[in-house]
Amino acid sequence: MIVNDLKLRRADKLDSKDIFLWRNDAETRKMSRNQSVVLREQHDAWFAATLLNEERILYIAETDIEGVAEKVAMVRFDLDKTNASAEISINFNPVFRGFRLSGDVINIGIKAILTVWVDINDVVAEIKIENKPSIKTFLNCGFEEKEEHTDRDLKVFRKRVS
Repeated sequence: MIVNDLKLRRADKLDSKDIFLWRNDAETRKMSRNQSVVLREQHDAWFAATLLNEERILYIAETDIEGVAEKVAMVRFDLDKTNASAEISINFNPVFRGFRLSGDVINIGIKAILTVWVDINDVVAEIKIENKPSIKTFLNCGFEEKEEHTDRDLKVFRKRVS
């Protein structure tokens, strides 16, 4: 499969089912802070609230494959006004794992969020300690490891964006 240029757009209600399926994928759950299966009702409530939340933005990364837009990943940002930062979270459509697209998704996501939240200074990522591919990708995107929380099995990475 050849993946052409990625494009980013804001998520809408038509993306809910895909994000729900990606969230409950076994590999996604393994690398998530909350590893439980999410029920559809819980997801629908979360998704509806997310679309209305001015301090959370959800993007969909897409690519064109033979003239058809295919959803590659979602990128979520949560605003932390107190620290002038935004937390980034990414989750891939399982079909597109292994194509080395994570760095591109992270970079276009950050570029997009800086046009919306112009006052943020840093983007923060919390990554499971065992998630070596994500750690490598975030480091390659200019993030620096700042903290390790072994009690939560997480490392915290930060990228200065201002």
